Amino acid sequence: MPMRGDGSIQRPNAGSVTIHWVGAALVFLALLAGLFAVYYSSGCCAADRRTAYLLHAYAGLAVLGFVVLRLMFRVRYSWPNTGPNTGRPGKARIGDLAASVIHWALYGMMIVIPLTGWIMASGMGCCWYVPGLPDVNLLSLGISDTTPADVGTAYRVHTTLVWLIIGLIALHVSAALVHHLILKNDTLHRMLPGRLGQKAAIHVGHETARPPINRGDA
Repeated sequence: MPMRGDGSIQRPNAGSVTIHWVGAALVFLALLAGLFAVYYSSGCCAADRRTAYLLHAYAGLAVLGFVVLRLMFRVRYSWPNTGPNTGRPGKARIGDLAASVIHWALYGMMIVIPLTGWIMASGMGCCWYVPGLPDVNLLSLGISDTTPADVGTAYRVHTTLVWLIIGLIALHVSAALVHHLILKNDTLHRMLPGRLGQKAAIHVGHETARPPINRGDA
């Protein structure tokens, strides 16, 4: 585990941690609102469906903004090294590779899913209109316009990736719990927000860095 001089565990930049949790909340909000709008609302243009859809749309657009901000933080602030692998280095490397693939796949989907939703909102009209959202065709500078075929393709990509990202989120959360409950390392502690994460990281760092003191002869 990477340690500071005082024995505490190094944590990612506080801004990155904050963006991670805010982005996670927005992702869950977008998913829940979208699933409600599709499967549980009253009808095509019913008030509850319209409200859920707008909540889904705005949360999804916020996710797009936050993932761009998160990537900027990753470029500016390096991620703490997890330290040398011990015990089973081959399996540890495979685990690190799998975690990296899931990590970057989540980033990619959090960009593509809102963009495909933007295409749909620009091309479908009616009750799918999102107030304040510019027409996606403005981004093409007049080179191309959204067609019904584009909207259909965007819808299929959007829905497919939504179910994929739900699966990846489940894997991501499961891996964090395995690290915390079974492997008993600092992976989850380092990503806890604010003072909670700092206290947990310092506690784990001291417990790891300092062997127990035998006071029987004191």
